[in-house]
Amino acid sequence: MPHVYRRELIRKTAEILGIYGQNGSGKTTVIDALYYLHQIMIGEVIPEEIVDYLDVNSDHAKILADFHIYESSFIYEVTYALTLKSWEKSARIVQETLSCAVNDGDKRSNKTVFI
Repeated sequence: MPHVYRRELIRKTAEILGIYGQNGSGKTTVIDALYYLHQIMIGEVIPEEIVDYLDVNSDHAKILADFHIYESSFIYEVTYALTLKSWEKSARIVQETLSCAVNDGDKRSNKTVFI
């Protein structure tokens, strides 16, 4: 996503994101993680099958999502992180963190909130 890396505020053009790779390389896992992240962010109940994505040798998993939100001359760099822990036959959120950096030209400020 070159516009994001160059911190450009371009609204007239669109960029296309594609996911490609060999069979078994994790493409579907990325799409599934986006689905579960969406469910969590809109306040839905976490589906029980999410526990299947936790490594059998670990009792927790982390999801980290970065968003770039453009508004006039500001760019908000938002990071949402959550930790899931296995609980019986499902998973529960045990930690959430929301961080935001505001870029206004040459100025940058940061804020982190633990939810």
